[in-house]
Amino acid sequence: MLLLKKLPKFETMRECAQRYPELDPTALQTSLVLLRVASDLIAAMNDELAGHGTSQGRFTILMLLENCPKSNVSPSELAEMCGISRASISGLIDGLEKDRMVKREADLRDGRGRPVRITTKGERFLEKMLPAHFSWMTRVMQNLSQKERQQLIQLVGKIDPNVQP
Repeated sequence: MLLLKKLPKFETMRECAQRYPELDPTALQTSLVLLRVASDLIAAMNDELAGHGTSQGRFTILMLLENCPKSNVSPSELAEMCGISRASISGLIDGLEKDRMVKREADLRDGRGRPVRITTKGERFLEKMLPAHFSWMTRVMQNLSQKERQQLIQLVGKIDPNVQP
């Protein structure tokens, strides 16, 4: 993802709006700030997870499997939960399976399916790294009060209705 490191000044946005009347400078500024923060947060999280020897994709799959109400989840269900392609999920599962963090099971109902479950090794990995990861997340949000955190969630929910408070 390519994003500006330095956002344009509001005055620049206002001047641009004179050329393009459909441009609302405050909407543009808000969008760019959100994108900048999201980009920085994703990069920082990727670095933090790399410090634990994992990636965002691998971590997400382990967390989904750990917290799934049913013990086995199909790769296509995982792909849908992550919003990625089946090919991408297969590659992530292959790597996790090679590292013995997940295991593909035989599906007794349908011989074609290969549900995935987290292994004891995967559970131990999460148990070991999650305290430090959650501590990092708390530090990232430390400048916001509890009330401000809730307000931020509500405000973002107005932009993306999939965000749940």
